[in-house]
Amino acid sequence: MRVLEIGTGTGYNAAMLAEICGPENVTSVEVDVEVADHARRALDKAGFPVTVVTGDGMVGHPDGAPYDRIVVTASVRDVSHAWVAQSAVGGRILMPWGSDLYPGGVLLTLTVHPDGTADGRFTRAVAFMRLREQRPAHVPWRDDMNRGDYRQSTAERFPDEIFAPGSDARFAVGARLQGVTDGKTLNPDGSHTYRLSHHATGSWAAVTPAADQLVLQHGPRDLWDELERAYGWWLDSGRPGPSRFGLTVTSVGQRVWLDSPTNPIG
Repeated sequence: MRVLEIGTGTGYNAAMLAEICGPENVTSVEVDVEVADHARRALDKAGFPVTVVTGDGMVGHPDGAPYDRIVVTASVRDVSHAWVAQSAVGGRILMPWGSDLYPGGVLLTLTVHPDGTADGRFTRAVAFMRLREQRPAHVPWRDDMNRGDYRQSTAERFPDEIFAPGSDARFAVGARLQGVTDGKTLNPDGSHTYRLSHHATGSWAAVTPAADQLVLQHGPRDLWDELERAYGWWLDSGRPGPSRFGLTVTSVGQRVWLDSPTNPIG
């Protein structure tokens, strides 16, 4: 099999792939010049002279296509269709996938189809660093707060489990609210304010459970209202875990689904 690895790192994983497939069948892409140079030297010294390409892993490496397997060693939010296009029909793409609310990742395996699409299911939580260009961006909120530029309301409920790292609720709500990230600040009285933000629209929301669940929201999106609706949807769906979800990638984007590709969410 021909294998493409996205994210060379030290080269250790590429060496294991070379042991299985032969170094002539392994290509690894690394964005950091110094890291790529170090891995190239280490692999050569260890007797695994795989092809190490210095470049953006999101564009893959078309010169070596088609690949039977693509292995991504960083958490991905937006799956590159270039990986699908550079895969053989029936090829498989393995990666950690995560939303901005759930950045660490859940293992995802996609199978590539003859029509240029790919789909597959999530399995279990993993812990990987996010691709550099896809790391969550937060919205500055202090100036809006100081100007009083926000809408005020009261939360109907505070779903603690959404803010618990690695929870099923956090994964499901994050998959539904793409591009929304969270944070937490400590108040002088020792309480916490929980924050949501959507960088593309400049929207943010803040809720303080200790202050009668006071909610402040700014921007074109009412993020806290969206979160409450998404949480209600998750409860009504039977509190599904990651293994009930999957993802389809096409040339125009991606969609997360529950139970079946015919049941997209978000």
